[in-house]
Amino acid sequence: MRGLWPSDSTVGSIPTVSWTGSKNPKHIVFVFELSARVRPEPLSSELSDPMMVTLAVHSPDTQWLKQPEQLRQLGILSRNAFETALAHSSPETTWHILYAGPAPGAVKVGQQLNPTMTPPTQLYEYAHPAHTPSLKIDSSDC
Repeated sequence: MRGLWPSDSTVGSIPTVSWTGSKNPKHIVFVFELSARVRPEPLSSELSDPMMVTLAVHSPDTQWLKQPEQLRQLGILSRNAFETALAHSSPETTWHILYAGPAPGAVKVGQQLNPTMTPPTQLYEYAHPAHTPSLKIDSSDC
């Protein structure tokens, strides 16, 4: 049986991207707020002058994902953000990804990462009340 999308043809909200912080960072923190708000403060306070990249919808909701176009746009926005961040990255840069959204979106975001081209990337998972480090992608480990 094929998965079915809701019959409502209107496309749900598409994330907007905002950039703050250092232009030559040692750390770049990507925050995805699709299903819920993310509190990056515990992490960002530990890092020295990080660049923050937030991809967020106006009203995060667990029912955010309604149409395939939202996944397509999330992939495009993620790839563009990663490529722009790469231009601001140095050999000492580490990326950090905090994601709050549906699993298909996490897969789409992950597909935009090329582990042989991006800096070491620390992924985080949510464990109440904050995100905690989980998997680290680092091409030097290959």
